Amino acid sequence: MKIDFYYFLSAKRYFLYFLVLLFSVFCFSFSFAEEIIFPENHTHDRVIDNANIFSSDEEKKILNQIKKIEDETTAQIAILTVSTLQNLEIFDYGIQLLKQENWKIGQADKDNGLLLIVAPKERKYQFFTGYGLEGVLPDLRLKIIAENYFPENFRAEHYSQGVQLAL
Repeated sequence: MKIDFYYFLSAKRYFLYFLVLLFSVFCFSFSFAEEIIFPENHTHDRVIDNANIFSSDEEKKILNQIKKIEDETTAQIAILTVSTLQNLEIFDYGIQLLKQENWKIGQADKDNGLLLIVAPKERKYQFFTGYGLEGVLPDLRLKIIAENYFPENFRAEHYSQGVQLAL
């Protein structure tokens, strides 16, 4: 019986060591978690080019298209370019960005906002729509739009042309 009892104590000790190690790793990972820094949108700008991929003329053309679409449909569109996604997937970055109070896009009663995030360094882009636009712009339609206009233009670094054609 002594062997079984000592085996039990030994197994219990190793299990406790394992729990302490697991807890330490868990706490250690949170202590070094980076805070995500999102771009500001103080004035609810429609084009925020933090990656500096648009010239001022290109930005004006895109902004004019966005204003025209908003006048015709009431849908509010914002374009955000980022220099880095801060080690996040673009979808996760966008979801966390839209949770920020100063990133509410679209009319509250219609939930008709559309956000396009472009991360040229990571070669990624993503559309985010409010529920009010999902009937008009379902994910499949946005995917087709993106596949038709972004890859070729973005590879050639013609970002503005890709965005304008998509709009």
